[in-house]
Amino acid sequence: MATNVLLRGMGMKPLGMMAKWSAFYPVSGAGLCCMKTAATGWGGNDVGRSRLFSTTTSQNPPSMMNVMPTTSLSPSRCPPQYLNRPPVIQQQSRGIATVGLWAARPYAAFDAARALLDPLSPGTTSQRPPASHHFVIQIGQVALTVPAVLGVGYLALQLGQKMSSGGAFQHNYFMLFLYLVMSFAPTPCFQNLFADLLFVATWLTVTYFAFSLLPELVLKDHVFTFYLLAFLLPIFPLAFSFMPIINTRSYLMLGVMTPSEAFVETLIKQDVKYVFGIAGSAFMDALDLFPIAGIRYISVQHEQNAVHMADGYARISGRHGVCAAQNGPGITNFVTALQGCYWSHSPVVVITPDHSSMQTGTGGFQECDQLRIFESMVKYQGHVNNPKRVAEITARAFDVALNDMGPTQVNVPRDFWYGKHDFTIPDPIRIERGPGGPQSIERAKELLMGAKNPVIMVGGGVASSKENIEAAVKFAEAVQCPVVTTYLHGDAFPQNHPLCAGILSYGGSLGAMKVAKDADVVLALGTRINPYMKNPQYGLDWWPKDAKLIQVDIDSRRLGLTSRVTVPVNGDVRLFMEELTRYFTSPEGKRAAGQLLDPKNINSRLSRARAYATEWETSLKALTDDMKLCQPGRVRPRQALAAVRRALPDDTMMSVDTGNLSALSSSYMPEFVTREPSLIGPGMWASCGPAFGEMIGAKLARPDRPAVAYHGDGSWMMNGINEIVTCIREEIPTTAIVFNNRQWGAEKSNQVNFFGDRYLGTNLDYQPDYAEVAKAFGAVGLRCTHADEVSDAVKAAVDAQMKDGKTSIVEIVCTRELGDPFRRDAMALPTRYLDKYKSTNVDKYSPTGQPTDM
Repeated sequence: MATNVLLRGMGMKPLGMMAKWSAFYPVSGAGLCCMKTAATGWGGNDVGRSRLFSTTTSQNPPSMMNVMPTTSLSPSRCPPQYLNRPPVIQQQSRGIATVGLWAARPYAAFDAARALLDPLSPGTTSQRPPASHHFVIQIGQVALTVPAVLGVGYLALQLGQKMSSGGAFQHNYFMLFLYLVMSFAPTPCFQNLFADLLFVATWLTVTYFAFSLLPELVLKDHVFTFYLLAFLLPIFPLAFSFMPIINTRSYLMLGVMTPSEAFVETLIKQDVKYVFGIAGSAFMDALDLFPIAGIRYISVQHEQNAVHMADGYARISGRHGVCAAQNGPGITNFVTALQGCYWSHSPVVVITPDHSSMQTGTGGFQECDQLRIFESMVKYQGHVNNPKRVAEITARAFDVALNDMGPTQVNVPRDFWYGKHDFTIPDPIRIERGPGGPQSIERAKELLMGAKNPVIMVGGGVASSKENIEAAVKFAEAVQCPVVTTYLHGDAFPQNHPLCAGILSYGGSLGAMKVAKDADVVLALGTRINPYMKNPQYGLDWWPKDAKLIQVDIDSRRLGLTSRVTVPVNGDVRLFMEELTRYFTSPEGKRAAGQLLDPKNINSRLSRARAYATEWETSLKALTDDMKLCQPGRVRPRQALAAVRRALPDDTMMSVDTGNLSALSSSYMPEFVTREPSLIGPGMWASCGPAFGEMIGAKLARPDRPAVAYHGDGSWMMNGINEIVTCIREEIPTTAIVFNNRQWGAEKSNQVNFFGDRYLGTNLDYQPDYAEVAKAFGAVGLRCTHADEVSDAVKAAVDAQMKDGKTSIVEIVCTRELGDPFRRDAMALPTRYLDKYKSTNVDKYSPTGQPTDM
């Protein structure tokens, strides 16, 4: 503890500086950074546990006066074993912290603090502890620092006096000795108290000796004088600045450490706060360092859900999602979810510890070819072929994940975590991109200026950040064009905006599809225009095949992939929109806008879009209120979805699972008025059961917002229900709404329409009471059997999550009513040729599209 104060107070009055620092900063970098009771010690029980460190980011870097890290009663990056509540539950500490731990393990406390709070993180500010804790904190600083300062100072004084009292010969001897001392003196690493006090003692001794004999030194040895000053000068910025340790972590960036330490330091450098997975021996040496590093390991029930959680965290936060599990059968469970991340452009980094490097090819324990398994579903594979490259390869995987927006893999043989090597921890690399090529931008402008009925189509690339969504709104307002959002990307544009025509494709707005069909120019922003989305809906072949297409995407491989493109633009979609907004709002752009900003054309296209929207709202209301398919004790899916929408708060984050029933939700989405990432859909991969896991990750990213997952009963049993345990154990309150229609609806719809109502493997007649199951897990369970109960149940579930910090499950018992088949484009009526199978021939589609066992 002495080091932190001594390095600021050398050459001044240590005790005075100590008091000054204690008053100015209630907790210094080496002060009371982790508070626990004397009775419990480092690994004690819940009673005396105290909150740790809550950091918030801002746009501006911290000033010299506010960069000091301090404790807070709201946790952010604290390991769960040091807390009695999780980081998403904001509440006051239940104990009065004491300094018992300090006396036993002061540097252990500081290690945790140093890793949990990086004073150099750009834009980091910290909260101070409540005033009631200041006195305890200051007493603890004094109790630990003063003895170290006095003791080291006394020893240095005695040694310095002895050295300066000798004759010229003795002075020469000591100068030679000091040459060696200053060449090999330890530098403060803020991890080892003995090494740091040795540094302080050496520095004090040299300082006393130097200033006592300065005239003699200047006359006798100019080289030694400069050498001495070079040793002393680096300390003065520390002594006279009002900063914490100027760069705590810089001492660790280049030095000797184990590969595990280098790996964990790289995670810290990349601002990793959470890692999801199931513990395994193949990476346990690195895992053991997570608590001190301030990285929280979220232990899940199944590795597939670890990736889903990392995916949800990444898509809501815009940061890396990270998962790690045992090699072989552990990490192979990542596969299904990771392929979804690839098609959703989610920056998930999977850590795949591998079998021992000396056992490759021997059929060793849990050996498999992990690189080949993942090669088609990641954008970078980093195989650590030498333990000295752990930091380098790990950093590259993190850089590629964010720069190329997709999953990456770090493969580390399990024997490469050990040893001692020199490491440099690379700084993160973030690539700055432009709005696109100048010629492409000019061609896009020209095409828009000649358009009478342009339509803006926004997708996942726009929905990926609040800044992108805001840029889309400003651009649409500048050019006065109707906006449609792609399938399950309704959050890419606020649905209540006058220019918004609705969501396209399956279960979406027929009005939006009519708007798109009338377009003469389609400006597709941040979407690859997946082929499934263009399928006819509601009997309408809506894709405007004759329209000219401008497609803007950051990934050049997606341009023109599924549709003939007139003007491809490879660039950052936000910068592209901002460029065009500036142009079309400038005097020059307004004069040259031509057809685009002609008042008659604007009025025509917008009034037509409003008419389509009004027509669809009327039709949708009729579909929702139709009572023909109602059954006692069961709720029609459309009525259930409408009631859920009415109950959800405006700032809700939601994830929609794969399934016929869940997909109908496109017509019943919230309005996404907060203009930030809020909706996660199954995408083109459409695996079953990701929604609840994605919302658990999303909740960690944004604990201030409600997280709600939509599940069908089949997907809930496959991949959702088991993670209630994770929510309870890790205390991550999340809400799931289970639409229980007792069937695999998407596949049963095919059997209804193409296979003569022969239901094989799609009915799930036996179902437990999911509300009671939720209660057995320790969650809040609510069950609805009537449409009038749904809104109140959903409100109660969200309140339980946000106010009480409890996970909540709402089961809505639904009828077996179905929407259209997912894949009319990929299905056909069966025609058999063997006599034994001819009885299964079907020559016409179902007249109702609904199952016979309603």
